[in-house]
Amino acid sequence: MILLILTMTASHSYGQSAKIDSLKVELKQRVSTDSLAVELSIAISRALNKDHKNESQELKYADLAITHAVNSKDSLLYAKALDNKGVILRYNQRYAEAIPLHIKAYNLIKDKDVDDYYKMRFPNNAAVSFRYQQEYGQSVAYFLIALKIAEEINDLRNIAIASNGIGNSLSYIEGREDESLTYFEDALAAEEKRGNTLGMAINYLSIANYYTKKQQFKTAKRYLDELMVTNENRNDIFGIGMTHEYKGHNLFEEGIDYVAALGHYEKALRIFKQINNRTRQAEMYRSIGNVHFQLKQLGQAKQKHEISLAMAESLDDKELIKENAYALSKIYENKNEHAKALQYLKIGQEYKDIINIEEQNARITGLKLNYDFDKKESEIALLKKDKVIKDAELLAQSERLRRQNAIIALSFVTIGGVIILFILAYRNISIKKNAKIKLKEEEKKRIQSEYEKNLLQAEVLASRMQMNPHFLFNCLNSIKYLIQKEEAEKAIKYLTTFSRFIRSILESGKQKQISLFEELEIVTKYILLEENRFDENFTFQLENECTDQESKEIPIPPLLLQPFVENAIWHGLLPDNKPIKKLTIRVKQKDQSKVSIEIEDNGVGRKEIEKSGSNLHKSMGTKITQDRIDLFNQTGNLKVQFQTIDLTDHNGNRSGTKIIIDLIGTNDYIARTDNENLNLEIA
Repeated sequence: MILLILTMTASHSYGQSAKIDSLKVELKQRVSTDSLAVELSIAISRALNKDHKNESQELKYADLAITHAVNSKDSLLYAKALDNKGVILRYNQRYAEAIPLHIKAYNLIKDKDVDDYYKMRFPNNAAVSFRYQQEYGQSVAYFLIALKIAEEINDLRNIAIASNGIGNSLSYIEGREDESLTYFEDALAAEEKRGNTLGMAINYLSIANYYTKKQQFKTAKRYLDELMVTNENRNDIFGIGMTHEYKGHNLFEEGIDYVAALGHYEKALRIFKQINNRTRQAEMYRSIGNVHFQLKQLGQAKQKHEISLAMAESLDDKELIKENAYALSKIYENKNEHAKALQYLKIGQEYKDIINIEEQNARITGLKLNYDFDKKESEIALLKKDKVIKDAELLAQSERLRRQNAIIALSFVTIGGVIILFILAYRNISIKKNAKIKLKEEEKKRIQSEYEKNLLQAEVLASRMQMNPHFLFNCLNSIKYLIQKEEAEKAIKYLTTFSRFIRSILESGKQKQISLFEELEIVTKYILLEENRFDENFTFQLENECTDQESKEIPIPPLLLQPFVENAIWHGLLPDNKPIKKLTIRVKQKDQSKVSIEIEDNGVGRKEIEKSGSNLHKSMGTKITQDRIDLFNQTGNLKVQFQTIDLTDHNGNRSGTKIIIDLIGTNDYIARTDNENLNLEIA
């Protein structure tokens, strides 16, 4: 059986590659204004996507289709090309970029006399992208557009698609979950009229999932049993696997028979292994791990979540990595291994931040795409307008020449006057033409300037949403530890420091930049909180060459130093066995325009961290910090850069790590403050 599947897969791959090559050959024979060139480019991009070639090639031909469509001056072709690129982006999970393309495609044809198929397809695709982007209200709005048209022409297929989509979106909107059932039942009725067993199976699953969420587990089981019969009659192996998965979810949520839920998850896992669906396998290992956790089988739960985490990392599934990290944190918490629990909790939080960062970047890219398409259409309109003006000028010039010849024939006496009139008229036309060209250039510059301003504002907004402090969990564990040791006085003192630190974090988090003075105060409080983890063998020293006033006038991104200090403590000093563990922060005034901040520890060094395999958290924190620095550097005159130096003793042995953070351009801020103070004294 496995050999047959491999043979069929190889045959399909060869046939698909041959089809793509054939389409490329035919495309080369077409001119850029040929409408068939658009259809061929779309077909190639979809074939590449189906064959899982690579994303860049898929998008290359999708963009080529858009270019050909613009040249053809056909609105429907242009809309189809935009919609196609949106579908390609959606298949590659770039939903925020896909949304404006589908909306643009629909707006191009909604008032035109085109096939109703496109007036349903384009809003349906926009709605699906909105749903995956978790913008459920917008998703419902666009599904309703498609549903209205489908009901007017009694298109059962699109009634089913739009109704199921509305049901799924409503199920995620608080307070409107119950409305989803009506739409699922309408979709099921439409698929039953069509005799479409695949569509029926999809809606059985949606209805079963609805009843599971409502905790009506017996009703959900009845629909899942019907779903199993349908998939078995269709001989749909993947569908049977999904049915076992959701039977497991139903039993797991009911919380009565975890062993039965485990049985369904294991059956689903075997099927997904048979068809080599690694994404579903990773999900099943996570679900099986959740069951073992409920059964208090922590060792087996840990093993399954570790397998799922490894598969998620190979698939680059950030959401699944996050969920498994949180699950492993709970497991280690129950095993009283608090350091491990905190490590995985931080990994989960970091991947949550990465997902948020990627969503913001995707939104910015979507805004840029929308602007680029509007700009392209404006340029096309200007070209058409220029052509009309030139044609009119040529016609006017021809008319003037005809009249001039007639006047010359009538009388040589008036030749001089006619020539003078012609020269004046021609000069007037030239002046008007030059004025129009200048106006067009100024308009283009204005649009470009406005675009760059809006884009910069969007990027600054995104940067403020990319980083939030996650030290809460570390401190709460320390407080818990002191309470468990019955050291109440130390716990109260620690809690007081902790509350002041949290207040500083919350106040700084509202700002896109704070002063170096405030940042050093926050870091000092953080080190006092972490000092509790050492057995009185830890020393900390702050050396600041700048005055307090100068430090208060130098702006930096909030929480810039804290990730480096955290890495020094957790990954440098704590694992080291030196009798004295030392952390030093030095602020140096290098010259009039540069201040350097050095963070030095005498810990194990980077090589030991890499050997231990514990550098995942550190590398992710460094990446997020670098992203924040890059955005900060785009929004002001002050520039931030950092480097890492591995320290060694006179024998060449590792002796710690030094981070050097340079603030370049500080003289602008310090000089400005000095001038302001001087003006105040004179006044």
